[in-house]
Amino acid sequence: MTPKPKCKGCHKWKSKCNCGRPEVLIPEICDELEKLLRLDYPIRKAMEVLGFDEKTFYNRCKRDKAFFQRMYRAKRFATELARASVVKNLPSNPKLALRYLELKERDEFNTKVIQEHEGAIPIDLTEQSRRTLKKYNPDTNL
Repeated sequence: MTPKPKCKGCHKWKSKCNCGRPEVLIPEICDELEKLLRLDYPIRKAMEVLGFDEKTFYNRCKRDKAFFQRMYRAKRFATELARASVVKNLPSNPKLALRYLELKERDEFNTKVIQEHEGAIPIDLTEQSRRTLKKYNPDTNL
């Protein structure tokens, strides 16, 4: 059995060592990231603006659930603000109210017509297509 590796800096076992690579997303950077996400920046663009790779964000989210929750709330901020604005203006704007219902209650208020067809649909096949079809499925009556 091979011995567990020790850290060269503090000489502790690697599993108990705290002198590894320093955290990149320090609190000041996290605050800036949160501001950008509240402005509805995509995560990739926000991390690019801050000078970091997108993978850094996702790795931190995997390790830190509180960070993930904080960034998720920041990302949802613009959507929730828009929702509140729509709901607030529903009484004064009937077109907005109808559009809101069309999107939220599709079964009842959807204006799109769904066309359904029963029976066979005639398909005009070329002679070559018929031969190929009969070659692979001789029971076909075409």
